[in-house]
Amino acid sequence: MLASIIAGAVEGLGKTIFSGLDSLITSDDEEQKNSIEKLKLELAPALAQCQINLQEATHKNIFVSGWRPSIGWCCSMGLAYDFVVRPIANGFGFHFVEIDSQALYPLIIALLGLGGLRTYEKKQRITK
Repeated sequence: MLASIIAGAVEGLGKTIFSGLDSLITSDDEEQKNSIEKLKLELAPALAQCQINLQEATHKNIFVSGWRPSIGWCCSMGLAYDFVVRPIANGFGFHFVEIDSQALYPLIIALLGLGGLRTYEKKQRITK
């Protein structure tokens, strides 16, 4: 939470500073340097979040490091219920409540993307 507050403050400060500098800069070299600094400031919050994620993932406490797998399991259970359990139960005359599985799809896609990146890292031997 503190990192997001700091990142927001840095981003706001950077936008304020560079919006004033844009009107003063005239040469192409200065504009390129300015655009590089803008990119650094825009990427600072993402870098801070990556560092926080790394610390959380290596934490020994299951409640800190285990939240990502638990989200994956919740999504798996939700999809299994919606596509396997509920149709079978409805076929036997039971009426199970339909869940809003549309809310799960963005989360599942994000988790699959992270899983794909993790597989790539392992294949490239970037991480253990």
